[in-house]
Amino acid sequence: MRFFFWLLTLPLLAAISAFAVTNREAVSLELWPLPFVVTVPAFLVILAAVAVGLAIGALATWLSAGIQRREMRRRGRRIAALESEVQTLRRRIAEGDGVAAATGEARALVVQRDRTPA
Repeated sequence: MRFFFWLLTLPLLAAISAFAVTNREAVSLELWPLPFVVTVPAFLVILAAVAVGLAIGALATWLSAGIQRREMRRRGRRIAALESEVQTLRRRIAEGDGVAAATGEARALVVQRDRTPA
């Protein structure tokens, strides 16, 4: 796995380095409406724009996945509640505390599950 990381990272770093070396010309940026003019190398402007675009894309992806994360948390809580219920029923059956009562509760859970939306 580490080999593949370096296999992808080293050529990317080489390409970025070559890009930076070939684009060292000074570029003047006027930050309107501020009265400032900043002179920076062209590669800094381009790489900064790429970095900002990547950050915005990552944020948009993270926000759009929020619905799925919320649903997974809801399902996890439901699974935990059902596992707890199973353990309770198994303990009651093992104790011999009325098998009929335990199976009656299980039937009630099945009926309740059939009525609730998934």
